[in-house]
Amino acid sequence: MRVEEEYSNVLQNIESAIVTVYDSSPELVDRDVLSAIESLDTRLRTREEKSRWRHGDAVWPSTSRI
Repeated sequence: MRVEEEYSNVLQNIESAIVTVYDSSPELVDRDVLSAIESLDTRLRTREEKSRWRHGDAVWPSTSRI
């Protein structure tokens, strides 16, 4: 199964969030979106790494919902 198929729900939620921001801030440009997605990727990867610790869930606060 391709990544796009496996995570279509998550990707649709991200797309919806981008559209919502654009609707209220039409000056949004591609580099702003790319920066936000890169930040999200970094946060999720860091959270995944922290969760490998014995008490990772207690140490690492959950990230904001998508």
